[in-house]
Parts: sequence; C-alpha cells; structure tokens
Amino acid sequence: MSDLSAARSTHYSLHARIMGAVLALVLVIYLATLAVLGLPLIDRAQQNLDIGAERELSAIMTAIQDHVLLRDYPAIEQTIAARARDPLIQSARFASPQVAFVVRTPPQTQRYPDWFAALVDVHAPRARSELVVGGTAYGVLSVALNAGPAIQGLWVLAGRFTLLTIGSLAAAMLLLR
Repeated sequence: MSDLSAARSTHYSLHARIMGAVLALVLVIYLATLAVLGLPLIDRAQQNLDIGAERELSAIMTAIQDHVLLRDYPAIEQTIAARARDPLIQSARFASPQVAFVVRTPPQTQRYPDWFAALVDVHAPRARSELVVGGTAYGVLSVALNAGPAIQGLWVLAGRFTLLTIGSLAAAMLLLR
C-alpha cells in the first residue's frame, strides 16, 4: 500500500511540476515577445506622431498663408480654430509682432491606465516653424499633437496579445491534463 501511495504522490508531483514549468515558460515567452514586439511599435508610434505634427503644421501654414498676407488676423484665428477641432491636435499657436493667440482642444478621456502611458513614454510632438512668404517673416506657428490615440492603439494591441497568450496557455494546460 505504501508503494501505491508513493506512486500517486510522485505522479501528481510530477504533473504539478510539468504544469508549473509550462506556466513559467509561457510567462517568459510572453514577456520576451511583448518586449521584442513592443519596442519597435512604440518607436513607430512616436515617429508617426512626429510626422503628423509636421504635416499638420504644413497644412495650417498653407491654409492661413493668404490671410497672413492680407493681415486678416480674425480670419487667421478662425482658420486655425477650425483646423484645431481635430481631436489629434492638442494646441495650435500663432504669434506675430502684432498679435498672438493659442487654440487648445479640450482633453479627451483616456481609456488606458496612467501606468501604461508612463511605461510606453510616447510624448506629444510639437512642430514649430516661422511663416515666411516671399522672403518676409510674418510670425511663428506651432502645433502640438495629442499622443492619446497612439497610446490607446498600443494599449489595445497589448490587450489583444495578452488575451491570445492566456488562450494559448489555457489550451496548453488542457492538453497536458
């Protein structure tokens, strides 16, 4: 009887060791893959935001160019305000020797945790340029984009990858059982 109980305790002990090893292996693979895939995605998100800030700056400069030549400051402010309604634009600022104004978009609620935003460290890009038409400088325009949508996209990808890993871990545990 002693041999039978010893065999059972060894069987369960071996089974528990195998399940623990599989769990540890999947956890290590999950963390390594998340780091290997996540770092280039974070860099890509930051590059896209930087390019987007330059693109928005160029678009606003093109839109206000005629108003600047006419020195129609209310039209400049309206054009910038209309363009800044886009939720991707956090703020736009135009400053000239005669006038300066800033248009800010109200912050949107975020659906990702603050610790995730601090972990990925994607910052809001700023683009700034002097508005020069025909060799004459008329002022400085600067645009800042909102990094929230890019961080939200990374949060969704991390969540999907985590669910996939949990599903594969559950399937592996069922197969081993």
